[in-house]
Amino acid sequence: MPPPAKRRSELVTLIDFGLGAGACCFGFEGGSRHSGTIRARRTDRGRVAVALEAWLGGADIAPGTRRELHGIRRSAGDDPAALLDAWAARCGRSEGARVGAPYQVGWCSWYYYFHGVTEAAFTDNLAHAADWPFTVIQLDDGYQRAIGDWLLTNEKFPSGVEGVAGQTSARGLTPGLWLAPFVAAPSSRVAAAHPEWFARELERDEPLMGMYHPDWGGVMWELDTTREDVLDHLASTSRSLVEMGYQYLKLDFTFSAAVPGRFSDPTRTPAERVRAGYDAVRAGAGNDAFILGCGCPLGAVIGSVDAMRIGPDVAPWWGVTAASGALPGYDAAAPSTRNAWVSTLGRSFMHRRLWLNDPDC
Repeated sequence: MPPPAKRRSELVTLIDFGLGAGACCFGFEGGSRHSGTIRARRTDRGRVAVALEAWLGGADIAPGTRRELHGIRRSAGDDPAALLDAWAARCGRSEGARVGAPYQVGWCSWYYYFHGVTEAAFTDNLAHAADWPFTVIQLDDGYQRAIGDWLLTNEKFPSGVEGVAGQTSARGLTPGLWLAPFVAAPSSRVAAAHPEWFARELERDEPLMGMYHPDWGGVMWELDTTREDVLDHLASTSRSLVEMGYQYLKLDFTFSAAVPGRFSDPTRTPAERVRAGYDAVRAGAGNDAFILGCGCPLGAVIGSVDAMRIGPDVAPWWGVTAASGALPGYDAAAPSTRNAWVSTLGRSFMHRRLWLNDPDC
């Protein structure tokens, strides 16, 4: 079966012509201002045509406005891996990539307990942590009162968020915490107290759905990261968590800030909305906190995160099957060992150049 006549990628791509003909690498020199799409197609003459597009996501541009785009790098050579390495190094320098943090080794509650985690289960595992070469103990989804109320726990965690951090620190370990900072449940206290903080739907004056998650109760609303008061809230939340002892923060489902909708500042691109939220979290958490991006447009946060998830969830099976629960058209991103391996291999050149790669546990 012949290869597809058209290919598309984001941020960077490499074309290997094979048979000793060399390779070409095309990439944007950043992603914090806007996303970048690269399209390659075969021409009628057997050549390859490449187009690079700066995607502004419907941002308003007033007459006479000047908007600076990211530069584009094209390079050619005989070593495809070296071309990707060189692009990543250049892009990382351009965006001030954070690449010096120690690699993190730890335990996470998610893959055994999922949403059913309790404080009793957490502390039971904590008691055995000295038997393992761990530095970080991360509490994942399941502790919060509601999505959006990250400083408040449910009845399964009577010691509260601060109490869990204290128990972890007392054993000489680094407390870690999962949160999805850009979305909130309609039933959350933050939604009740600040309905004005949410972006609106394009066609009607209703809160924008940042994502849908049946295990959380369905529709989650999207915080408007173009509002200064929302950014202050994100910074205050991360500052409070770090003061409690959480030096490791995993920010999940953060693509939501790029969802199309009506935002307070319509001139901001989706990439800028994502980056503004991350920069607010970083400002509150401080320079020494370790921040892991997850479910995030990759280029938008180079220079803000210490690590990035670069592939799908792991799963105890090799390939994607009917039982995998993959959404139509998303087989390549569905949880499976093969997909995790492919992503780890394909994005290995980003490690220590754009951030620390996190292939998922």
